[in-house]
Amino acid sequence: MAGELVGKVALVTGGGRGIGRAIALKYAEAGAAVGVTARSAAELDETARLIRDQGGRVLALAGDVSSPADVTRVCDAVERDLGPISLLMNNAGNTGPFGPAWEVDADAWWQTQEIHLRGSFMYAHRLIPGMIERGGGRVIFMASGAGTRINPNYSSYSVAKAAMIRLAETIAAEGREHGLICFPMSPGLVITELAEVVLRNADAHRWNSGFVERLTNEKAAGRFNDSMAKVTDLALLLASGEADALSGKHLTPADDVRAMIKEARASA
Repeated sequence: MAGELVGKVALVTGGGRGIGRAIALKYAEAGAAVGVTARSAAELDETARLIRDQGGRVLALAGDVSSPADVTRVCDAVERDLGPISLLMNNAGNTGPFGPAWEVDADAWWQTQEIHLRGSFMYAHRLIPGMIERGGGRVIFMASGAGTRINPNYSSYSVAKAAMIRLAETIAAEGREHGLICFPMSPGLVITELAEVVLRNADAHRWNSGFVERLTNEKAAGRFNDSMAKVTDLALLLASGEADALSGKHLTPADDVRAMIKEARASA
């Protein structure tokens, strides 16, 4: 195995399944040693097995991204066993409740902020000082197009993702002089286990039927492998350093990122 991330140590949150697992596998295939964390130990064990089967180094640790103690424990263990973390992929998330803001369960609404925003902030807060001390690093926040537009009846997820985009943009600006690169990226529609949860959610059908219809059509089209490959290709491009000139920009698989890189380098 050899590639763009040889010698790097990456940490992927929400790495037990779906997009997180696919990105962890992509990073390992590119040569990185990979730490993965999620709440389900069984799912993490499967991610770790897949990485080891392709010859990669991996450490899988169950944990809750919204728990400060778990964040510290996971980071300490990965750095002890694999080495200093130079790449953080903040991917962990949940769907959040559907419905008008005044009708949804307030605790469920806030839990979405805890998982998406607080969790990604705590991992960045824990790891960025070490990255800067070593001359720089890369942090990627898995955002969503839902964070760029108004989404009636889906405020918890949309607000969390909007905040993650702005946090990533801000960290990119703050870290530029320290060699710190940061991106918010969105995956587009990919039918993962999380999407299946939405498709089974009665409140989603009641309050956000248009979104459910889009997911249903995407599932029927059977484009999973192609859609996932585009997400992991973008995640690797941002992790590799090739796109550093675009630090702070919100990027998606639909963007012509290489053309954007060329333009940014020409105008630098």
